[in-house]
Order: sequence, then C-alpha cells, then structure tokens
Amino acid sequence: MHGALLRIQDGTQIGAARRRARGLAEEAGFTETEAEKVAIVVTELCTNVLKHGRGGQVQMHSFPDTREFEIVAVDHGPGMADIAACLRDGFTTTETSGNGLGAVQRLSSICDVYSAPGQGVAVMARVQAGRVASASQTGDLRTGAFQVPKDGEEVCGDAWTVIQERNRVLIAVADGLGHGPGAAEASQAAMDSAHRNFELAPRDIVDAMNANLRSTRGAAVAVVALDLERELVSFAGLGNISGRICEGDTPARHLVSMNGTAGMGARRIQEYQLPWLRNSLLILHSDGVSARWDLREYPGLFPHDPAIIAGVLFRDHGRRSDDATLVAIR
Repeated sequence: MHGALLRIQDGTQIGAARRRARGLAEEAGFTETEAEKVAIVVTELCTNVLKHGRGGQVQMHSFPDTREFEIVAVDHGPGMADIAACLRDGFTTTETSGNGLGAVQRLSSICDVYSAPGQGVAVMARVQAGRVASASQTGDLRTGAFQVPKDGEEVCGDAWTVIQERNRVLIAVADGLGHGPGAAEASQAAMDSAHRNFELAPRDIVDAMNANLRSTRGAAVAVVALDLERELVSFAGLGNISGRICEGDTPARHLVSMNGTAGMGARRIQEYQLPWLRNSLLILHSDGVSARWDLREYPGLFPHDPAIIAGVLFRDHGRRSDDATLVAIR
C-alpha cells in the first residue's frame, strides 16, 4: 500500500494534491483514464475541504494488488445540515457549480460521509479500477488507517500491518523509539517479525519482535489476532500502543499492554483474550494520537466505515509533534 497525507490550507495545494493522486494511481497500475478519475475525486474533495471546512487533511492510499484507490478528507468546518442534499450534483452553498460531492459519489465505487453540527465533515471515497476485489474490504473485514510523521521528518517512525488468511486476522502496530530513519527501521523490523510469524500466538510474535529488534533502537509494539470463527480477540503488547474494542453506545474495552520496549529485553509476555462480537470495532494507535477520545462523543459515527472513524479521531486527537498512527478495523 502506498499513500500520502496532505494538509490543505490554501488553493495552491489543490493542484499538488491532484498531481500526487494521479501519480500514485498510475504507480498502482491505473490506466490514464482511471488515474484521471482519481485526480478529479481528489480535486473535488480538496476544494470542498478548503471552501466549506476552512482547510483540513486529505489522505490517499493506493492498493496496487487490487487497483483500488482510497481518499479520506476531513475538516473542522461547521458541518453539513443535509448530507443527502449535499451529495446531489448541482447542490451548492457557495458561488460554485455545486458538482463537488455529487461528482465524488458518482465517480466512486464506495462513498461514505459523516458530519455532525459543529464537528466538521469526513468524506471517504474509493475508486476501483477494473473488477478486482477490494483490498480494504475482504469479505466482511474493513480497515481504515491514518499515519503521518512528526513535523519536519521525512519518514514516519511508526508502522502497521493487517494480514488475513482465511478466518485469522493479524493486526500489528509499532512505534520506533524517537523519530526519523532509526525509528522507522525499528518499527519495520517489528512488522517483518509479524509477517514471518503470522501463525503464532500474539505473545510469541511479540517475543519474536523482542529478539529481532535487538540490533535496532527498539519500539513499542502491539499485536492483535482475530479468530473470526471462534469470535475471539487475542492481544499482547509492550509499551504505549493503545488498543480498544468499541461496540456502539457501551464503554470501550481496553487492551492491556505491558511496560517495556521490544528489542531491549522484557519479562515473560502476557497475552489477553476478549470476545469479538459481530459489531466490534478494534482501534489501535501510537502515542502520537491522544488517548483522550470517546466514540460516544460523536453522534452517529460508530456505524460508518472504519476509514471515516480513523480520519475523524486522527483529525481531533492526532499530535503534529510526534509520529502518529491510528488503525481501525471491523
């Protein structure tokens, strides 16, 4: 998966976002016509963020294996009073042609919009090239993620992965100590361990990470295994990766991580198990995202696509002073 997160604060950044989107789409194997469709969607979302939201963030991901392109745009504007009306071609609240969100919906294979009064807008659009199955939605499994490096850094010191084989899903997040290339090296070593040891229990994967990271500066790590057949969550972690299982209006269940750092030795890793319900939503994030969030403070957000949920939480709780990663899956 390849992508970028762009801050849109003035009109000059829209053209750059359009060019970046087209380039990512072409790298993912999109035809020229398909890449232009992606570029139009990104342009409309960036324009909407700037005109109606007073600026915001637009994240785009390409999935080369499945030729899918996902765009999530979030802002802190006044929100939409009537989402259905805003999605109609021709609707406008400013002196424009009013084709923005209507065009996005028409050109996308999937489009999801969330808004609450005074809480801004989040829009997710997926553009599918050809007829290949979606990477971000395999069966009933859907994943959304936001990631950005600390301001001033070229690379992010965090890393994440989602691996699915049949009824087993493995999710791993790592936060390399510090920032920059050294942190990225450590977190990537943790992801390598997750892929090599996919069949093992989370505590054994964390043990493997602990051994594999000894030549690096180390990282906070978290590993979750979802057994979809047994409806069970298994979790093990070292350090300050936060994890929660949310289920609508009920209080979230917290996943307990042990003190320590992978790569620097640790006492015996403990593993915890919790039930995984059909409507469960798992959220993992590094400490670049404040843990002071509660989905119940966002009316109507829970049923939306995980990409929308990840974008809203990242918008409101992400810290620009640190590498930050948030992954949501249901």
